[in-house]
Amino acid sequence: MSESSKYFRISMNPLRIRQAASLNLNGCWMLYSIGIFIYYLFTEVTINIVNYFFPTGYINLSMAQLPADVQASMKEASVSMPQIPVLLILYMLLMSGAFELGRTFYTMIALRDRVLIPRVVFDGFGYYVKATLIFLVRYILIALGSMFFLIPGIYLFYSYRQAYYVFLESDQKLGVIESLRESRRIMKGNKMSLFRLDISYVFLILLSYMPSYLLVAYGAVNVHGLSGMLLFYLLQVPYFMAMGNYYMGQTVFYELIRFGDFGKFPYHGEEFFRKIGEE
Repeated sequence: MSESSKYFRISMNPLRIRQAASLNLNGCWMLYSIGIFIYYLFTEVTINIVNYFFPTGYINLSMAQLPADVQASMKEASVSMPQIPVLLILYMLLMSGAFELGRTFYTMIALRDRVLIPRVVFDGFGYYVKATLIFLVRYILIALGSMFFLIPGIYLFYSYRQAYYVFLESDQKLGVIESLRESRRIMKGNKMSLFRLDISYVFLILLSYMPSYLLVAYGAVNVHGLSGMLLFYLLQVPYFMAMGNYYMGQTVFYELIRFGDFGKFPYHGEEFFRKIGEE
């Protein structure tokens, strides 16, 4: 993109971006990870705990309740159908946007100011309506794109990846559609670069997830009980830290779109960015 638009196309090696993301938090990774853990606590962990207390059940439908063509192919008098976990779906749809905006804000100020305040993860609720609408509109667009094979869905997923960053950069003044449109604009020519960055984190994330997965797979931890579930998430601390690294990498990528190079980052005191830019 032209420099006049204040956005740049990124062709940098993703390993250099990862290096910058890691260096930025030297000495503060544990504190930073607390905020990431809070994010997961109120998204993934809460959903699984709610599902433990209100498990997905099954309802029995009589043959009379089924369509005629289905009845003709069935021999049983009734059929069991899984109940849709409405409570969990509503929680995901109504809470995910605000928490994702809060997590984005948390990583942005951690990068720019090295200010680590875990409660910032909840700041997305100050803009709850816009945060939720951005999440829902983006979710619907990606879902519609995925219906026409997988590629359009992936294309839209990467097109709208910067929507929350753009919204925050505007001092929360942009509307929902404007944030999504601007994200799509600045991601022109950058989708593959961000995809390469995502791929570079796959091994780290899988490796961090492996201990908890293996203990569950070999029966050492019973996740069907509440105590086993809590132990499972305790063992996932390395995974939360790896995801925190990943989110910081995403934020560094957004800043590169804005400034074009590490050496142009305007953050006071972050000399290592300029050193990386000179390499």
